[in-house]
Amino acid sequence: MSREPLRLTLRDIGDTEFFSNSKMPRDVGSINELNEKQFRKGVMNCIFSGRKSIPPDLVSTPAEWFDGYVSSYSIEEGKITGLFLVRKNEEDELEIILLQYIGKEKKQLLRMLRDAFRSAFSLYPDSTVVVIPRNTPESETLSGKLFPGK
Repeated sequence: MSREPLRLTLRDIGDTEFFSNSKMPRDVGSINELNEKQFRKGVMNCIFSGRKSIPPDLVSTPAEWFDGYVSSYSIEEGKITGLFLVRKNEEDELEIILLQYIGKEKKQLLRMLRDAFRSAFSLYPDSTVVVIPRNTPESETLSGKLFPGK
């Protein structure tokens, strides 16, 4: 029942209502600010939260495999409660590998996305393609809300 991944350019994403009048995020940062131990702990937090859509090899994937400036994390009460992991693939596309949030404040997930895409806007050309998976009911619902009609 999963659909093909959504492919949008950074220009398309930046032109959406999602980015208009948005405030700078709080308690969100790029994963390049984390050391490897903090990153691992964040991954383990997401895995032990009982989420089913975590790639099986994520436990052994080093933080450097991801784009550390575009990938982001969320922190609440000193604990990493969310990860938005993006990597540049062989086709020079930004591929979303993981979007997990296990915290209490649901708006934090949107803050992670805004922070990550703001970094991408400043680092990559507007024509850069972003591959957004729609392989779970949650990812399909989120992509439908953020990018209606796509």
